[in-house]
Amino acid sequence: MPGVFPKLLTSQDYGAPTLGATAGNLLAVLDACLLNGYGSRPVSSISVSGTTAQVFVGSGHGLMAGQVILISGANESQFNGEFKITAIGQTSVTVTVASGLPASATGTVVFKMAPLGWTKPFSGTNKAVYRTAATINTVGLYLRVDDNPTALGFANRVAQVTAYEMMTDVDTGFYPVPRPAQNVLNWPKSDGTVTNGGLRNWAIYGDDRFFYFWVNPCAVQSLTMNGVTMGFGDLDAQQTMDGYGAILSGFTIDMSSYSSINSGDLAYSIPSGTTGYVPRPPNGIGSPQQIGHVSPGTVSASVSGSLTGPFGWPDACTGGFFLNNVMVPAGSGLRGWLPGMYHILQPLPTGSANAVIQHLAQIDGMRQLVGKKLAFMSAGSPNAATYIGCGYFFDLTGPIRSFN
Repeated sequence: MPGVFPKLLTSQDYGAPTLGATAGNLLAVLDACLLNGYGSRPVSSISVSGTTAQVFVGSGHGLMAGQVILISGANESQFNGEFKITAIGQTSVTVTVASGLPASATGTVVFKMAPLGWTKPFSGTNKAVYRTAATINTVGLYLRVDDNPTALGFANRVAQVTAYEMMTDVDTGFYPVPRPAQNVLNWPKSDGTVTNGGLRNWAIYGDDRFFYFWVNPCAVQSLTMNGVTMGFGDLDAQQTMDGYGAILSGFTIDMSSYSSINSGDLAYSIPSGTTGYVPRPPNGIGSPQQIGHVSPGTVSASVSGSLTGPFGWPDACTGGFFLNNVMVPAGSGLRGWLPGMYHILQPLPTGSANAVIQHLAQIDGMRQLVGKKLAFMSAGSPNAATYIGCGYFFDLTGPIRSFN
């Protein structure tokens, strides 16, 4: 059975790996989300009516609509595979199945959170290389993660990330993105304080060709929280002939203790000069180029949900959110769009007491997004003492690519 996309995996899920300022912690999260899944539990029964199945998973399951589970162990092969959750009950979840299935499943049935289905071609001590498993219409960059990057001087609060066009082992790559002379990028993990045991909230969202890594790396941890967003993989490129339409974004500073927004955050709307890169110009000649990530309708560089412009909150006609997808310019051209991400074109009320919507809360799409379920990812200054009320939405329904 083919993979079901997009997928959302979070630190709040049952059995999710923990993330702290410890060497190897980020690799454990990436292995679980990209390769293996996590949180295996028994299914007591599956009941089918038409193309709807109710999967009884027990109370306190913590699952969300839009997440994808992987079921295995059923004697009937049609019940084994990945299924997107369409509704949540106290002791069960509802999924859509093919027509003609038996009324119930038999066997020792279990489920877990389904991984994104990437590969790990190379690994070493506290370092690993990840790559898409897709073989068609992909740039196929390698992502090298050094989860004990002493050279950065940030201890284990961050992991160093570099993309390569080619690799032969975990330490040997060719055509790095970015080049060492351009920048050295990192993904934050935890500021290392003992608050909440030093463990931090994270989320990974994406498909088999691109994923976002969201983390709240600082001591302020709650359901209304500030976080930063990085990404790696194939853009929704506007032309299939762009053999270099992929990005790696990250930070050059220690965002685990930074007290303001940084342009490397994909929740930040800015037209150019960020610490994100495409490997080459579209013609393949030249070095990595810095990208922008900006939504049509924004008139100033700011984080999604606090953008200044003509759109107020709430929208005078619908009372809802005004959303737009995120373009990725590089050089003098548009390289594509960030898959599944939508910036909010309104300045939302700030402060946790005034928060319009909480982290991971869901809404139904309107207008061009009718029929889609959208979830909210909070954003803001990671080391701020209070939640500032900003964030963006991401598409839980899919497909998250309109072009490629």
